[in-house]
Amino acid sequence: MKARVKATGEIWTFSQIDEITFKSAINGHLYCAEELEFIEASIFSPDYWEKLKHQYAGMAMQGMVRTVGHDRMYPPEKMAIFAVACATALVEKLKEEHNNN
Repeated sequence: MKARVKATGEIWTFSQIDEITFKSAINGHLYCAEELEFIEASIFSPDYWEKLKHQYAGMAMQGMVRTVGHDRMYPPEKMAIFAVACATALVEKLKEEHNNN
């Protein structure tokens, strides 16, 4: 992936970006997505959204386990279905907002 640093005009090639914070280390400096202009291979690829959905499903399930507690635990299969539904809804909303901007 290539990005131009808006402040300096420098173009850097890098291979990894943190999907949650949209930060990337380039030449030892940490840049936010707002500081970069992505030139190719947008981070918002279908693969990106799928990874995000997996992360959010895990986070949703963690929250359910923590909130419900072990004494009133729902079957894991039901929790997993609900966690995926929550993650899917969130990612779809984020994609919609991203595409409208």
